[in-house]
Amino acid sequence: MKQPPEVSGQLPGRNSLFLAALCFLALVGCQEIAGKIQAPVQVRLSPFLLLSGYYVDISNLSESPLEEVTVTYLWQGNSYTQKVGTIPARTTTTIAPSTDNIQVAKDEQIRIGARGYLPKTIDTNTLIGN
Repeated sequence: MKQPPEVSGQLPGRNSLFLAALCFLALVGCQEIAGKIQAPVQVRLSPFLLLSGYYVDISNLSESPLEEVTVTYLWQGNSYTQKVGTIPARTTTTIAPSTDNIQVAKDEQIRIGARGYLPKTIDTNTLIGN
């Protein structure tokens, strides 16, 4: 009996679907994921001089402006978002959470968001000295 000729370069059905899905992710999906990194910011807290509480200092570490920057305060299941706007390249912007009746304290989180970046969340315990 004569054997059918072998055809190189073809995979069985399931492998073809897997390969097609992998190519799709490589061409489309991975570009979406690969382009998303955390916002290039550094966050520091500066104590108020007369009152208890802190200013939030946000430094843009990149060579490009950060646009649509927001600061979200997270505490005990609550959250509040403050709009910052644009932070120019290599500059620091200081905001006062107290202007919106927010007081930064230990055991909370601060999340910085910017257009085109994943949010960066910082525990206040790492920013506030003992």
